[in-house]
Amino acid sequence: MNYTELQVHAEKKGADEEELKATKEYIQTLHSDCDFLIEYYTERKEARASEIDALGKAKAVLNGADFS
Repeated sequence: MNYTELQVHAEKKGADEEELKATKEYIQTLHSDCDFLIEYYTERKEARASEIDALGKAKAVLNGADFS
């Protein structure tokens, strides 16, 4: 292997290491996002159910229902 080939391989290695670093950072970001979703799943599920119920009641009121 001559000096030129060695230089090319060294540059490729550096680029590959940078790409690996970026990939690991992206995976960590995804992991953090998933942790957040898992941690607050129950609260978000309850809030969504409450919203659906409220929208159903609002629709009923618009259709003439009387909840008083």
